[in-house]
Amino acid sequence: MFLNGETLLPLGAFCNAPNSTDSGITMANKKIETKQQSVHIVLQEKGGIGKSFIANILLQYLTDGGAPVVGIDTDPSNASLACYKSLNVKQLDIMDDKRIDIQRFDDFMMLLEDTKDDYVVDIGSSNFIGFHEYVTSQDIFSLIESMGIKVYLHIIVVGGEVLGPTLTGLEKIVAAGVPDKSVVIWENEHFGKLYSDGSIMESEAIQNLDDKIFGGIVLNKSNNDLHGRDLQKMQKEHCIFADINDSKLFLMMEKIRLHQYKVRLWDSLDTVFSPDTPTIKDVPIKDVKHPEEAFVK
Repeated sequence: MFLNGETLLPLGAFCNAPNSTDSGITMANKKIETKQQSVHIVLQEKGGIGKSFIANILLQYLTDGGAPVVGIDTDPSNASLACYKSLNVKQLDIMDDKRIDIQRFDDFMMLLEDTKDDYVVDIGSSNFIGFHEYVTSQDIFSLIESMGIKVYLHIIVVGGEVLGPTLTGLEKIVAAGVPDKSVVIWENEHFGKLYSDGSIMESEAIQNLDDKIFGGIVLNKSNNDLHGRDLQKMQKEHCIFADINDSKLFLMMEKIRLHQYKVRLWDSLDTVFSPDTPTIKDVPIKDVKHPEEAFVK
C-alpha cells in the first residue's frame, strides 16, 4: 500500500501485539534529558522503506519532549510531512534538478544558526544522491556540530530482498564521513528478519562501526492486522497521536490500540536517547521488554 509515493508500512511492521493492560488514552509526556539543540536527518538511498513514517514519528516524539521542534520536508512533490497540519513543518525544496540548490540549502543553515529549535529533516530517496554528495564534499555534518548542534543520522535497514541495498546505503553514508556517535539504525523487519540469530546491532559489520553508532531500534514484525489498519487509518486521515483523543474519526478501541502502540514506541525511543540507559553490551536481546527492541552504544 502506498501513501504519497512512500510505502505505507502497517503498524505490525513496527511492534508486536501490545501486552499493556493500560487502557487510558492520555499519557504524561516524558522530557528528553539532553538540552543540546539537535538536527535529526532521516536518509537512505533505497526508497519505499518508511523514511517519511520515521521522520513523522521523530517529529511527534521530540514535540512531546517539550522542546520546540520543526520538521523540514525537502520533497515538494511528495510532501509526506507537510500534509500533517498538527505538526510544525516547513517545506524547503533544496534541490535544483539532481543537484543541491546552494542558496536554498544556505537558507536551511541559517535556520539552524538563527533559532534554538530542534529539526527533523526528511531526505527523499530521489534527493539522496545530490544531498549526500553535497554534504560530504562540504563536510556539512561537521560544520553543523561546530555550531554546537548535535547531528543524528537516522538510517533504515530492512530485511528480506532489500537487506543488501539498505546495508549498502548504510555503509555508503558512514564511509563518506559522519560525526562520532551520530548514527541511529532503524532495523525494520517488515520485509523479513535481518538476521536469524539476533540483531544487526550485534553483527560484526556494525561492531566495526562502533565509534559512529549512537544506537538502534529493532522494529519487529507482528501479525496483528488490527493494529496495522489502525495506523493506516491514522495516516490516511493525516492525524498524529495527539489528535486521536478528541477525534470523532476513531472508535474507542482504535484509540486504545494506538495509545498502546505509542507508549511502546516512545519507551523505546526514550531508551535510545536517555543518557542513563545501559549499553548494548548490558542489555541482551532476550531481556528487552519492549516490542521495539532498543539499543544504545
